[in-house]
Amino acid sequence: MDGASFTEEWLFEGGVKVVQPQKGYRFSLDSILLAHFVGGDKGETLLDIGCGCGVMAFLMAHRRPDLKRIVGVEIQRELAACACMGANENPFGSRLCIVHADIKKALPKEMPQQFDLILSNPPFTPLGKGRLNPSSQKTLCRHEVTLTLESLISRSSTLLSPHGGLYLIYPASRLEELYNACEKFGLHPFRLRMVCSKAGDSPYRVLFACSPTPRQLKTLPHLVVHHSDGSLTDDVNDDDFYKKMMPTTSP
Repeated sequence: MDGASFTEEWLFEGGVKVVQPQKGYRFSLDSILLAHFVGGDKGETLLDIGCGCGVMAFLMAHRRPDLKRIVGVEIQRELAACACMGANENPFGSRLCIVHADIKKALPKEMPQQFDLILSNPPFTPLGKGRLNPSSQKTLCRHEVTLTLESLISRSSTLLSPHGGLYLIYPASRLEELYNACEKFGLHPFRLRMVCSKAGDSPYRVLFACSPTPRQLKTLPHLVVHHSDGSLTDDVNDDDFYKKMMPTTSP
């Protein structure tokens, strides 16, 4: 990629550098919300499925020095290249490995074959619904062209350690499908939080966690993102973690 084809953003007040395409798919607040949702759940290995430019993997590496091995898998070559560039330019890069691959296929033998934590901000929209974006990069990130919900849950169930956790952000309208897929592949929901754009709105996203080992389900209060004027609520803007993760264009 030439220098004009990507941009650089800094998060955590300059502690995390992210390289992403100037045009095409760029990370959104969804990735930040999901990284926050994982919190301090224990583990030494983490997999980011469909890692894009690597933002969630980088955020977790920065926050969690106890994570010894972090793998990001991305099927799109340009996004994987951005993630590799970012990994090489961050101080925690030695704990990161970016793989340009289809997660439905076997991981390289040198990679961990099971993970304590798996994160994914996957394609949301089934084929046949919604308008396909003219950008093929955005289409693959938003529509289930290469990764369906069922294939994501199925593959994750084989990659999770027995007490590991899979963490997703997904359309709230598809929560029942999430439950059904988990039941089919032997995963048990243990935490969820609905996300609303504004107070009084119906939820548009759900933050969702499941595990091979049954745990007591904990439902957290709704997360409201915006005030009526469009500004961020205190839940997002004043929380130290969320606020530090907001991107800037220079360190």
